[in-house]
Amino acid sequence: MKKILTSVYSGTGDVRKENQDSFLCKTGKIGRHTAGLFIVADGCGGLADGAQISKLITASFNNFWDTELAALLQNRRINKDEVNTILERRLENINREALAFGNQMGAKVGSTISLMLVIDTVYYIKNIGDSRIYRVRYGMKQLTEDQTLVADMVRNGEITPEEAKTHKKRHVLSMCMGYFERLRIYSVSGLIHRCDNYIICCDGLYNYLSSKDMRSTVFRRRTSRFESVAGDMRNMIKKGAARDNVTVIVLRFKGNYW
Repeated sequence: MKKILTSVYSGTGDVRKENQDSFLCKTGKIGRHTAGLFIVADGCGGLADGAQISKLITASFNNFWDTELAALLQNRRINKDEVNTILERRLENINREALAFGNQMGAKVGSTISLMLVIDTVYYIKNIGDSRIYRVRYGMKQLTEDQTLVADMVRNGEITPEEAKTHKKRHVLSMCMGYFERLRIYSVSGLIHRCDNYIICCDGLYNYLSSKDMRSTVFRRRTSRFESVAGDMRNMIKKGAARDNVTVIVLRFKGNYW
């Protein structure tokens, strides 16, 4: 029997008055399949109505869970290419809605998205912007790639990873939802192993909490108290240091996985 344990935290942080982040956390049996859909969307604070775009994203995928995904999984074998196509089509549709909203408001709008869809023992990740998904197994591995100006410069060999850490434009996004007409979607899929843990979070968490602290917090929590692990991570950020909204979803997979 497969089981997905979840823990969620979302808050304003220590400085911001409004939480522009949104999240979605859905689990259940659909037909013969064990499924989960997990999203962190970080509304861009430097643009107008970031909260509206992050809410648009999670509302659209909540509808996706109830309609399109249910129809896909109901008593059918899963075609990976079809799953990827459906997810990317939904992202493109949301992006068009967000662009139209921005045009109507006469403002630039935007949001990141980190999405993880689980069907039985397979995960599908779609990422736009600089929110992240990590896998915590024996060590900790970032499964997504940041879409920022500085991260692009590192990948292109223009600067070193060390230079990127202090670069004055390190927080400038090179891709997000609602700002660009053509999306560049980072995609990856893989197999889930028994007792795997995954962290889905905005930059308001990982900018102020080290990977070592995130990993140790996950491993400290036994299954019986797993629901508190996301809040534990927030509380590990030094008092007054959380200068952005903080949102994190933590997952643990129990049962008949690889």
